[in-house]
Amino acid sequence: MLNKVWAAMIAVSVFCALATGRMQQLSEAVLAGAGNAVQLIFGMMGMMCAWTGLMKIADAGGLTAILSRLLAP
Repeated sequence: MLNKVWAAMIAVSVFCALATGRMQQLSEAVLAGAGNAVQLIFGMMGMMCAWTGLMKIADAGGLTAILSRLLAP
């Protein structure tokens, strides 16, 4: 369902850009958005790697088992 919503939003955007003659602005906005998305992913990737590494260490040391017993209902 959500794929159809996104596809409809993209189609409406392209149609409006064609109708108003603003395809250049649409192209620039799409490329800027893609660039921002890549920058966000690279920023988050470092944090995710660090967090995953810390959790691996905590799991190997038994900290996660202790916390799960303490926080169990």
